[in-house]
Amino acid sequence: MKELRAYKNAKFELLYTTPTETELLHFSTIADNLIQLYEEYFGINIKPFKLINDFAYDPAPTTIRESATIYISCPTYYNIQFAFQFSHELLHWTIPESVPKNLRWFEETLAVLSSIFFPPLLGSIDSEVYAEFLNNCFVNPLCVSRPSTPTLEQITILQNGSGTANFNDYGSYYNIAMALFPHIKEHPEFWKKIPTVCNYSNNLSFYEFWSEWSKGLPLRISSLFQV
Repeated sequence: MKELRAYKNAKFELLYTTPTETELLHFSTIADNLIQLYEEYFGINIKPFKLINDFAYDPAPTTIRESATIYISCPTYYNIQFAFQFSHELLHWTIPESVPKNLRWFEETLAVLSSIFFPPLLGSIDSEVYAEFLNNCFVNPLCVSRPSTPTLEQITILQNGSGTANFNDYGSYYNIAMALFPHIKEHPEFWKKIPTVCNYSNNLSFYEFWSEWSKGLPLRISSLFQV
């Protein structure tokens, strides 16, 4: 396994099983540029972490906060898939602690939203090709069947993982994220709230959480989820 610190001020160690130096440098450029975007939009300094590409690690892609490690599973020549996976996992990393279980679906939706929003901002990613890639990634939603914010009944289903073992209803998360996307694009200050998602009690209903968490955001955002 090779290790590369891509830049003098890199916030990550980029670890791979069998990459060439060119592939390492190319992926590290995408990672570095995404980190810069997140720091700008989120208004935070990204904490150091290890980034590992491991096809043998079954849960990958995933983020392990306890070991400060982000795992991805991606061919080193596939820039779009790397940008997609890394932008998703980097969102998880910006949240310093685990969120309440009833907000897990919301955290996953935010991660999907970030993978829609940020990679096209990179000059190295073709936005049309990336949009087609996303459309092919998210299929078979189990709860929210079209781009829309969920109803109260749907939120109850989402909070229970939509019947999946580990909140894997990514088709639904994608449809919710697509409904949010044009509003967030108009009001990107939304991203500065993300690291605080973990600060709320699991005794709150989603609507109680949203009412508190969305304070200070434009009405167009705060009114997105209503009973």
